[in-house]
Amino acid sequence: MYPTDLKFTNIFRKDEDNVGDWYSTPTKYFHLPGESADIWQMDFEFMPQHENVIFGGGGLIGQMRPMGHVITNLKNENKRLYAWGLGEHIYISMDEQTQFIPPMDISYPFYIRKFDLLGIRDYYPNLFTTIPWSRWVPCASCMHEAFDKEYEVKHDVAFFTHKQLPMGLIHMMPKQTWDYPHMWNDNNQTFEEVIQFLGSADVICTNSYHGAYWATLLGKVVVAFPWSSKFYGLKHRPLLCPAPDWLNALDREQKQYKSALEECREANVEFHKELINHILNVPISFTVTT
Repeated sequence: MYPTDLKFTNIFRKDEDNVGDWYSTPTKYFHLPGESADIWQMDFEFMPQHENVIFGGGGLIGQMRPMGHVITNLKNENKRLYAWGLGEHIYISMDEQTQFIPPMDISYPFYIRKFDLLGIRDYYPNLFTTIPWSRWVPCASCMHEAFDKEYEVKHDVAFFTHKQLPMGLIHMMPKQTWDYPHMWNDNNQTFEEVIQFLGSADVICTNSYHGAYWATLLGKVVVAFPWSSKFYGLKHRPLLCPAPDWLNALDREQKQYKSALEECREANVEFHKELINHILNVPISFTVTT
């Protein structure tokens, strides 16, 4: 155990209408008492109550987030900064007809080096070599007990859609698309209902990052439509294609990652231990993730 007066400020996207954002914070699964703050409601001068600040989870490295200014200010005030399940969301497709972005080289901003420990959900091994205090730490939502249940498979294929990027915007989708069950990621479903839906099909097609991640944890074949560069950082990579090509994508090798849930949980548990040891100045040795 660690001191009861140890407190944290957790900064993430506090959007109760988006289950991916809302359940990405590690404070829901680990004992990290304190306050929380919404990255989208934050001005450049934000100053947390507590010395230890956790950024994440979620794709906070990217569009319209005041990360650079806030992190620089906090370091100037000698705050301890930790990233937990932080991900990049730097490049997005502006073409609403296809909502597709090809793979590209990712260049992270300067401020990721300012973290005392960098637990990042993107799996780029070169990053872990370049920044020795960085770790692969996938979204903490993998710790949710909903993944410990068995779900009846009722469908061959199901579609899970990002709430702000409905499939209806995408032209030229195969007509079979609309014959399969669909769920939209909005505030009408609980986390448990979303996981039950994802568990109900052998194949999940999705343009939701967390939809792809959660379906992978459930051992599903996943076809994902990458409208943002963040999809390419998934360690357990799904079949990636433009949305109209989803049927053809199923002709490729269909991967199921049966150990993904165990791997992701282990990475989170170990990072929690390392973070607490770091704060309490317990000697630790850095290991490079490969």
